[in-house]
Amino acid sequence: MHLLFSFKNILVFMLFLVSGAMIYFFTLYQTDRDNNDFLPPEQQSKRGDILSADGYHLAKTQKLYEVVLDRNYIDPKKEEEFIELLSIYGKINMEEIKEHLRANGRFITISKKIHYREARQLVKLNTILWKNGVFISYETSKGEHIEHGIKINESGEIREYPYGKLLTPVLGYTRTMEDKGIRQICGIKGLEKFFDQELTSNTSNDLNNQYKSFSIKLNIPMKLQMDVEKIADNYKRQFQADEIIATVMESKTGKILSQASSNRYNPSDISPEHYTSLNTNAIELSYEPGAMISPILSALLLDKHLTRQSEIINGLKQFGFTNFSGIDLPYEKRGSIPSYPQLVNDRNKLITTYDYGMRANSIQLLKAFNVFNNNGYLVNPMIVNALIDTNGKTIPVHTQNPVQIISPATAQQMKQNLIKAVNAETGTLAKMSGLEIGGTTGTTCFNKEDQYSKNGITSYIGFANDHQHTYTIGITVIKPRITYFSTHSAVPIFKAIVDLMVKQKYLTVKNDA
Repeated sequence: MHLLFSFKNILVFMLFLVSGAMIYFFTLYQTDRDNNDFLPPEQQSKRGDILSADGYHLAKTQKLYEVVLDRNYIDPKKEEEFIELLSIYGKINMEEIKEHLRANGRFITISKKIHYREARQLVKLNTILWKNGVFISYETSKGEHIEHGIKINESGEIREYPYGKLLTPVLGYTRTMEDKGIRQICGIKGLEKFFDQELTSNTSNDLNNQYKSFSIKLNIPMKLQMDVEKIADNYKRQFQADEIIATVMESKTGKILSQASSNRYNPSDISPEHYTSLNTNAIELSYEPGAMISPILSALLLDKHLTRQSEIINGLKQFGFTNFSGIDLPYEKRGSIPSYPQLVNDRNKLITTYDYGMRANSIQLLKAFNVFNNNGYLVNPMIVNALIDTNGKTIPVHTQNPVQIISPATAQQMKQNLIKAVNAETGTLAKMSGLEIGGTTGTTCFNKEDQYSKNGITSYIGFANDHQHTYTIGITVIKPRITYFSTHSAVPIFKAIVDLMVKQKYLTVKNDA
C-alpha cells in the first residue's frame, strides 16, 4: 500500500516536471518571436518639461528607441517588401534602410532615434511580417528554431523644442553628458541651467514612479512672447542694430510676462553662427547706464537727502545695483559702482556727475526703476511661476517679499516727474491717450580702454498703467546704426509693445467720453 502510494507520488511528480519543461521550452521558443509584440507604456522622461503660462510645452524630453534587425530572418525574395513596410511604419528613409542592409554582419541597427509612437508601430509590424512570410524562421546548428525578427530597445532621450527659436536665449539649451556610463541630459544655459536640479530626475524608491523630476511653468504666455519678439525683429532691421532686448514685467508682483531678444537660435540646432546669441544679454551684458540713472539719484536726494558720495553709493545698492537682480537665470553680471577712493579722482567725479562710471545690466535697471511704479517697493523679477511634480501637483516658487526702499510720497513724486517727461519732454512718442504712461530715456557709449565709442546703447524704461493693471517695460537697443538717440529708437519700440498689450487686452484704454 505504501509502495503504491509512493509510486503514484513519483508519477505525479514526474508528470509535473515534464509538463513544466514543455511549458518552459515552448515559452522559450515563442519568446524569441513574440517578446516584441508588446512595448510597455511610455515611461515618464527623466527630465521635466518647460511650459508657458498658457500651457504650451516650450521644451520637452522625448524617449528614443533603437531598431535592431537579425537579417537571417528576412526572406530574400521579400526584401523589397520588408524595406517598404519598415519605412512606412518606422518613418525611416528607404535609402537609409538599404544602406544599413548593405553593411556586413548578422545583426543590424537600423536606427537609434525612433520615437515611442513609431516604436509601437514597429512592434505591430514585427507580427505582420511573420504572418505574411516576410520573416522566416531560422534553424540553428543544433536544430533549434529561433525567431527574433525586429528588436526594439530603449536607446536614450533627446531634448526637443517644439517652437524652435521662441523664448531663446532665455530657455537656454542642454547637452547630453556621460558620467560612469550613465548618459543624462544636462542644462548648459538659461532656464535649463538655472533649474537643472529641479528638471533632472532622481531615482525614487516608489516602484510605480521610478523617476522624480519637476516640470516648470513660466509667467510668460506664448502669444505675447511671440509678438514682442516680432516687434524686436522688425526694429532690429529698421535700426540696423546688433540686438534689441525688451522686457515686460508686472509692477506689483515682479512677474516677467515677456523677455524678448532679436537674437535667437534653435536649441536643437546650434551652429557656430549662433554662438554670439547664446548669452541672455538682458543680464549678461553690463554697461554704463548714462542718464537712465538720473531719476534714481534724484529719488535718493529727495527721499533720504543723501549728498555725500558714500551715502549715494549705499543708496544705489539699496536699489539693487551691484547685487544680483533675483531673476531666475544664471550667469548674471552684477555690475559695479566706483568706490569712494575712485570717486575722489577728478575724472570719476566728472563722469559720475553725468551718470557714467558705474555699470549695470538691463534687468537691474528695470527692477530699480519699477520702484517708482510700485509705491516705493522693490520686487525681484521672476520668470518661473511654479514647479509641477510628476503627479501634476503645482508648487509655487519661492518669491522674496517686497522691500520698501523709498516712501510712497517720494515714489509718487518721481512717478509724476516721469509722466511729465512723456507728456512734454523726451518721451512724447510714448504718449497714449487713456493710459498712464511715464518713462525716461538713456543713451550711452561703450567704454573701451577709457575711450568712448561712437555707437553704444540706447534705452527706455517706462510704465504703462490702466485703472487695474500696472506694467514696467524696459527697452535696450545695442549699437543702432540708423538713429543713435533713444527718443527715436528705444521709445518707438516701447510704444509698439504698449499698443500690442492693449490689443491683447493686458491694458484697457480709458474712454474719456
